[in-house]
Amino acid sequence: MRSQTKELEEFKARTQELDKVAKMLVRRDLELSETRAKREEEQAKAEQLKNEFVSLAAHQLRTPLSAIKWALEALLDGDAGPLTRAQRELLLQNKHSNERMIALINNLLDVTRIEEGRYLYRPVFSQLEELVQGVVLSYGIEARRRSITLVFDPRKEKFPRVLVDKEKILLVIQNLVDNSLRYTPPGGRVEVALSHDKKDVVFSIRDSGIGIPEEQKERIFEKFFRASNAKQVDTEGTGLGLYFSKNIIEAHEGKIWAEPKTGEGSTFSFSLPIKQEV
Repeated sequence: MRSQTKELEEFKARTQELDKVAKMLVRRDLELSETRAKREEEQAKAEQLKNEFVSLAAHQLRTPLSAIKWALEALLDGDAGPLTRAQRELLLQNKHSNERMIALINNLLDVTRIEEGRYLYRPVFSQLEELVQGVVLSYGIEARRRSITLVFDPRKEKFPRVLVDKEKILLVIQNLVDNSLRYTPPGGRVEVALSHDKKDVVFSIRDSGIGIPEEQKERIFEKFFRASNAKQVDTEGTGLGLYFSKNIIEAHEGKIWAEPKTGEGSTFSFSLPIKQEV
């Protein structure tokens, strides 16, 4: 009898101890949840402040840079008198640098719009093949100048229309075509193709360019990231083109991916969902 009473008391003691531990764990979990929520709130506020600062700074910088651009163009047009060859070359160099700065500021403004979720404006049902055809034609002269074969052979069948912000999708296509031409050496080849199934229309572009190092391919859609071999070919890139492209495609509920190999070229693709027109 005494043995049973002792066991019962020990059981109660263990139960009380376990109850204390459970309450401690619950309290600790609540504290961690509150800390995590507070940290996330602080990060969101910091991100908002950063976006506001970047937006304000970019707008403040764009105004004087635009004024400098107009002044340089006026000088190049001879409004202040004739120029010597050396003066013209110096002004052209400054004009080029000025335009690069304006483009960078516009890119920074686009980054803030993307991160605030206000980058798409006018989605309409469109034929993707028509947009692709227009971009390929517009890059024909540049491809010939670089001695690169640029190919797009649209199918005769009619593709389903996709709901897109045409201006933004054009930016994606232009960026991918421009990248392929920029990083493909003379004598190379760039092939553009479209396909579709019941759910998606798929764009792909394959080139015979420099590719992307294997250890860096997971980062190619990150903001400001540029592959090491790309920096050697073109020192003036911002590392924002593919970041923009990824966000634009994902805002359309699509997917974008790459299949690069160092020295063997790259294939970039994106898909857009087919939606029922009402």
